[in-house]
Amino acid sequence: MNKILTLLSGFALMLAAEAGHSYTVYNNSGDTVKVWGEHCIPCMAVTLNPGASASCPGDNDGCRGDTTISFIDLDDDSFSDDCYKATAKVTNHGWVVITGSDGFFDAAVFDNGGQQRNANNTGIKPTRYDFEC
Repeated sequence: MNKILTLLSGFALMLAAEAGHSYTVYNNSGDTVKVWGEHCIPCMAVTLNPGASASCPGDNDGCRGDTTISFIDLDDDSFSDDCYKATAKVTNHGWVVITGSDGFFDAAVFDNGGQQRNANNTGIKPTRYDFEC
């Protein structure tokens, strides 16, 4: 009986973990940013004020990891529409930390174990085209 309860408890924990958020984006920058996780209907698309964060729920198809995070600076007065992309994909239960301001940003991508995935290169890839964002 104890083995059955242990198996059921483990299964319930596994289901709870899968239903939890798949990845989180933290806006530690000084600007308000619009953040996208790829381009699909159930994927993350959110505006984050400085100091805010948002999670993409793991029960959404577009929120299960291996996702490219893109963002634009909504406080940019230059009307340049620069789009920034993280240089590594965020994995399941990983997170992204956006830092900087006024067009000088970084996006550190961490896996679920806390290791930075893009530590050996610059954290963002700026692009000038909205269709790439």
